[in-house]
This record gives sequence, C-alpha cells and structure tokens, in this order.
Amino acid sequence: MRPDRDSIRSVSTALEPTEDGVRVLDIKAVLDAYGLDTFPREAISLRELEKNLRRNALAIFPIRASPTSNHYVIVLNHPQDGLLVIDPPAHKPMPLKVALGDRLFEPIGGLALIVIQPAANSAKASSRLTVSPDDIDLGTFSMSDSEASKPHDEFVTIGNSSDRAVMVDRVASTCGCVAAGWGGGLIRPGESKTMRLRVSRGAWKPGQSSRFVVLACSDGSETSVRLTGNGVLDHPDQRLEVSPDVVRVSLDDVPGGAHSIERVVSIEHPSVSLSDVRIVHDYPWLSAKLAAEGPAKARLSLRLDLDRLPDEADRLPARIKIQDAGQLKREVAILFSRKPSWRLSPDFVTVSRRELVGHELVLASTTAQTGQLTEVSWISTPEGLQIEAIPQPDQSVRIKIRHDSVGEGVFVIQFVVRNGAHRCVLPLTLQVR
Repeated sequence: MRPDRDSIRSVSTALEPTEDGVRVLDIKAVLDAYGLDTFPREAISLRELEKNLRRNALAIFPIRASPTSNHYVIVLNHPQDGLLVIDPPAHKPMPLKVALGDRLFEPIGGLALIVIQPAANSAKASSRLTVSPDDIDLGTFSMSDSEASKPHDEFVTIGNSSDRAVMVDRVASTCGCVAAGWGGGLIRPGESKTMRLRVSRGAWKPGQSSRFVVLACSDGSETSVRLTGNGVLDHPDQRLEVSPDVVRVSLDDVPGGAHSIERVVSIEHPSVSLSDVRIVHDYPWLSAKLAAEGPAKARLSLRLDLDRLPDEADRLPARIKIQDAGQLKREVAILFSRKPSWRLSPDFVTVSRRELVGHELVLASTTAQTGQLTEVSWISTPEGLQIEAIPQPDQSVRIKIRHDSVGEGVFVIQFVVRNGAHRCVLPLTLQVR
C-alpha cells in the first residue's frame, strides 16, 4: 500500500532528528504504530544475523558512516536473492557479504531492529486508544445570545494504555464550528495527549444536533469524539431561514465566454420586516439584490462577476451576512471549486542532505483546453535550493531541482502556473534528511 501524504508527514514529524540523530527506539515506535512487529536485539553478530533473519523479514541497524557519525541501513531477506543491503538513496541493493563486513557491523555493539509482518488478526489501532471524554454535552444554549457566538474550549485526553505505539495520521471535524487543536501524531505506550476543541456554538443550527471529531489511525481504523448541543431561539417567531445556506459554484462548468453567473437563495421571515433585513459583504465581484416573493418570503439574487473574481477564489470561501436590524442572523457561504488544470509529478520528493543530487519533475496539463503556458514561478523556496523550468515541445515543463546546502526538514514549495488570466498553484513537498 502506498503511503498517503498524511502518513508521510506523521512519520516525518515522529522521526524528526535531534543533535544525536534518530533513536532506534523511535524507529521501533513508528513501525509498531503502523502494525509491524519489531524486536530489538543487542550484541548480535553478522553471522547470527545471516542465520536467523527469515524470509520476508528485515533488520534495521546502524553502521559507521564516518569516524564521528553512524548511518542506518536495512538488511532484507529476499525470497530469490537472499540477504540484501538496502541503503537509499546513495546505493542500489547489493548482497550483504559484498556490502558489509564484521568490521562495520560489530563496533556499534551489534544493535539491530528485526521487523516482521504481524499476524492477520492484529487488533485495530483505534482499539488501543482511550478517548476521555468521548461524548461532550454542550447542553441547551441560546442562538441569539451574543455569548453563543464567542468560541469556547473543550479538552479531550487521548491515551494509549497498550504495549505498542499508535499513529494518528489525521484529525478531522465534521463541521467548521468545531476545530481541533491537534493534527495527529505518534502516541507511545503509556503516553497521552491533550487535544483542545474550539467550539463555536453560534454556528450551530436550532434544535438538537451532534458534531464529530474523527481520529484516523495509520491502519485506517477510526475513533471519534461526539459533541451534542441544543440551540434554541429566545424568540422563535423572530427568525430568518435561508435555503441553501451553502452555494456551490463549479468554475469548470461555466460556459466559455461567460462574464457572470447567477445564483438564488430563498429567505423566509415569518415575523421579520423585510425592510429591516440587510445583506452585508465586502466582495467587489459580488452583487446581491433582495426582493419580496410573497408573504414572509424573499428572493436573494446573487450575481458573480467572473472578470473580477480573484485567482484564489477556489481556495477561500466567501461569506455573506444576512442581518436583521443590525444583528447577525444568518450567513450564506459561497464555495468555489475548480479542477487543477496542471499537475506536478511527483509532488513529494525525499532527498539526502549529504548528496548533491538533481531531481526532475514534470509539469503537464490535465486538459486539452488549457492553452499556452505563459509563466511558471515558485515561492517558499528554502535557501540553497536551485530550480530551473525548461519548456518542452509538448507544452509540458521539465522542472530541475538541485540542492547544495539545504538543511534537514520538510519544506512545501508552491509552484505558480499561469496561462493567460488563469492561475494554478501546485504544492511540492520536499523532505531533506
């Protein structure tokens, strides 16, 4: 299974090197968290390793890289080729006896970490986590009280009482009204994390409802925290109802040559005078007109000027406030979407800080109608990184990357692609170790 970006970032964070490098126990904890069985061994000789490392198993151990530093390599018992040394990215796999000898292996005390595939019935990672509390009752609260619009914090403790580490790859909320202050990571045996949940009750809808914060583990299993609340209106007859409260606009579906598009939102105001309703926004590309459509009903017409729409519209939601006598009553969100017209391959690169290695990427169009590429630029480039963009006859672009003195870490470089008025931003994640 190919690791996704959440998994790669979780591992990079968990194995962030210190002045002393990366500890074997930290590597063991991460491998345990991803469901592998690990067995640390000390004072093991190269001959014992050759004898006892079974097929489809591997060993990770340090060797001398220089008089003052060590370096991890992997020995794999391949079903056809026998014992191979894996030492990326500097060397190709080679037989153990050719690559290493006792002189390199034994001076570090014969320390090795044996890794094998676990039994198929291993317990799910989420079952090893304890979440307390896992059900939070926010009680009954007023929707029109100004205090309800002020965020408040709830705290949840996530513990691991098992004998192996758990990797939480991702923490996600089912609603923007609940934001988690922890994005996931490694929880070692006996360890616990405190996660802050910032709750905005003003974004709740009237009535009893629940929101969930989901913790996704490295094996795909999940556990969650449920938050339940009952939002009530102090004056139920004084209300505004809007439908839809989220307007979705696909910019890929806009007809060619169109300069504007229109959307309609229905508003019901049983006991609110339409003359007291105000539509508030600060978007120069948006015009909004409110008109009566019948008893206690109104029609909000939204006109979007595509010529004035900003390039980043597909990444930032627009919010329209609907107010009654100056008080915020409802919001309508406009969400734009647009399929990327260009792709970057690959979009995740791992390089060694010790090697002055050049890497090549390909920037290519995803559609036949993209048109002539007019500009490629990049931002957030770490010092010591050299980037060159070379246009190709097939309208693609070859990106050459060379690093001379980039420090260790994970960097996100933004490639900005323009063809005419259209702008596309493609991220490249660069891991230097």
